[in-house]
Amino acid sequence: MEPGPLSEKGVGGIIDCRITDSSTPVKHLSDAYGVVELALRALGVSTKPVFTENENIGDSYMLYKFHVIEEDVSLASIRLVTRNERPIRLVITIDKLAMSMMGGRDK
Repeated sequence: MEPGPLSEKGVGGIIDCRITDSSTPVKHLSDAYGVVELALRALGVSTKPVFTENENIGDSYMLYKFHVIEEDVSLASIRLVTRNERPIRLVITIDKLAMSMMGGRDK
């Protein structure tokens, strides 16, 4: 997905995934790590995510925030959204620097 106005903030690309068939609840931070690490491996990324914070959104939703950092450079931000402890969406914003390192186009 093209980053649109976020391009001005250094975002080179966005991966927005709806999670539809996860039977694993996210009750603890370790569960959130598991979902994020699985998604990163599926994308061919072996770097471990770094947890930054989580935030309740109303009574049903939780937002977990992670970063992918390599050699002190932030390459991507990851947001995992859960509803009633079930992962429902994963949004990865990829930094322009990471895109250029991967040979991606810079707009």
